[in-house]
Amino acid sequence: MVLIVGGLLVLGLFSFWLVRKQDGKLRVLMYHKVDKNRQDMLTVTTEQLDQHLYYLRQRGSNFISIQNLFNLSSPPSNGIVLTFDDAYVNNGACATIFVPTAYVGNSSQWDLKAEPLLSVEALRNLDPEVFDLGLHSHTHRHYGDLSEEALEEDLRQNIQFFRDHQ
Repeated sequence: MVLIVGGLLVLGLFSFWLVRKQDGKLRVLMYHKVDKNRQDMLTVTTEQLDQHLYYLRQRGSNFISIQNLFNLSSPPSNGIVLTFDDAYVNNGACATIFVPTAYVGNSSQWDLKAEPLLSVEALRNLDPEVFDLGLHSHTHRHYGDLSEEALEEDLRQNIQFFRDHQ
């Protein structure tokens, strides 16, 4: 089952947000790419991701999918939502993947060095018990630069993609 999550995440550089407070609030960790050997502004190595997840598990973090979050009356204590932005091919973890639908099966043309993105078939083959899919945008344009009409059209196309490819 594809979960369509209405909402936009921070656009731009690699983001990893971790607050060490033990206040019981839900945290969202957003990654772009994971690669075995390479690290750059948008990429963490698999070793780094493993270290991040180990750190969180050692501190009693409770991983939850966005889909399951909607079914709860309140987030779990020390809840963590793990997300991957842009549906890059090399994302290898349990999480929500935000999909720029105009580029599915193609490449990340917004990057300095375009990289492959998951195909429709690959998205369909993701285990729905492990991965949620969310709206990123259709054309990966910066919504702050769009007119209201252009923004609505982009979101309409984003939603229609998921309807057409269920």
